[in-house]
Amino acid sequence: QNNIKIAKIIKGSDYSLYGVIDTDGNVWTWGSGQSNGSGLVNGYTSGSTSSPVNVTALTPALEGVEIVDMAMSNSHSIALDSEGNVWIGGKGSAITAPGGASAYLSKIDSSKFGNAKIKSIAIEEARAVVVDENGKVWAWGYNTALGNGKTGYTASEPECISDDETNPIYGKEMELVAVSGMTVSGSTD
Repeated sequence: QNNIKIAKIIKGSDYSLYGVIDTDGNVWTWGSGQSNGSGLVNGYTSGSTSSPVNVTALTPALEGVEIVDMAMSNSHSIALDSEGNVWIGGKGSAITAPGGASAYLSKIDSSKFGNAKIKSIAIEEARAVVVDENGKVWAWGYNTALGNGKTGYTASEPECISDDETNPIYGKEMELVAVSGMTVSGSTD
């Protein structure tokens, strides 16, 4: 463990929730989230850990997978692998992978994103947003922060919000996406 080279540092939202991705694409997490540490996706269903835990080693589905990006909230985490696939895990809610909540990262089938590869990810408590290789924005989770103009709405599966002609981002090829509080924002270049 002493020879790990860090490629990226990840800071979870609020509280003390942290992670890193090493140069081999392994994910390490530690800290405690508001929802009993479930955003750690390290196999623990509650509590916290004060030392880094190798999430990749604890998750058989991640064997041979190189994680290149990750975002963490108190109750969920989302990751992006080198092939453009999305992985998600954490507390049970509308943004978990098909099959329900998991204390580990689970891969979301690419058909949920129109079989496109994903290039940018973001997560905030009860909502997730991604941008695909074609610049389309996909969102799922709770309430108005999805960017789809609906209120009091829950999307249990990703919806392409940039295909709606009434949406200001319609027809734009987005590059990056971010979620903060009740706001979804993006960048075209």
